[in-house]
Amino acid sequence: MSRFWRKFLCQDKGFGRETKPRILLGAFGKHPGWDDHIDDIGLNTESLLLAKQLLYVEGLGGQIDSGEWDKLGDAERLPGFDHLFVWRRANAFLIGKIWSSRDGKNRTKYPMIVCAQCVGISLALTLRDVLPVIEQVEQLCKATNSADEVRVILSRAQADVDKLLDGVNVEQREISQSSSIVARLIKAMQEEDVLRILYHIRTQMRGYLRGASSTKQLADLRACHLRSSVAGMSAEDKLLAWCQFLYSEIERDAPILLLLPLGADWLDAIVGCPSKEEFYCLRATPKAMAITSDVPYGISDQFRQQAKADVRAICSESDDAEAIATETERSPAKWLRKLGWKV
Repeated sequence: MSRFWRKFLCQDKGFGRETKPRILLGAFGKHPGWDDHIDDIGLNTESLLLAKQLLYVEGLGGQIDSGEWDKLGDAERLPGFDHLFVWRRANAFLIGKIWSSRDGKNRTKYPMIVCAQCVGISLALTLRDVLPVIEQVEQLCKATNSADEVRVILSRAQADVDKLLDGVNVEQREISQSSSIVARLIKAMQEEDVLRILYHIRTQMRGYLRGASSTKQLADLRACHLRSSVAGMSAEDKLLAWCQFLYSEIERDAPILLLLPLGADWLDAIVGCPSKEEFYCLRATPKAMAITSDVPYGISDQFRQQAKADVRAICSESDDAEAIATETERSPAKWLRKLGWKV
């Protein structure tokens, strides 16, 4: 089994009531304060080091070296990096921001990335309270050409997020809005789009479905990609809703990476351990990489009827979101069976 599957977000997968909440900020990439890549800042865990290796060194580096993005036309390629991301595995996750940057020699191909590894605090609270800190770090880093100032900015930001944890109690740690926010996501989409996405998940990601494979078997699977149009929700709600929606289908030990380009109307999801090919989506617009729901799948009547029933069940439960959210955290499988999902 690879180091990724053995180590990535594994330390905190099963955190319980006794787990001390913590947030660890890290930064890597390019900045004018360094003549080449940034000296790693705050990458003090296996998960943060693996995130840099897969996302930046192998993913972005592999795409940049291949020249594939350079082959795209202007309408097929995003002009730069301006992405939020969530990388989650069970109850542990990273959130972060990727933005276009340059080094001290004015080379602009690589971005700068700041991310936070979080444990013992819910994704909803992190997106609400920690993401603004990361966005402030971005603005301050853009305003300076000094490596020393960048280090000070990150140090102060770490102190700021540490203070946020003072108000996090046991009941707040994993507040779930799964029922209501997934229902909002579904209602914001066309019915046929939802059915095609479910078809894609249940056929193209079959090995990752709940109960289909052990962790050892998951590690042998290739990563799978999904791209969906998104509208009518804030960036934070889009990330939260898609994370909840995918984990209603996907095994919780399977890592899910969500990449949201700001100002665009789509979101990319990568399930499993990504190779450099999966990161092509970072700069490729829908003119170069299709939206999954635009693919004209041949969906059988039987599948269509079952999927519609599943969707109706989710939406009908949204009025009692708080009670269902509590039950979801206590027993996800029980809640999903209640809604009609096969687990």
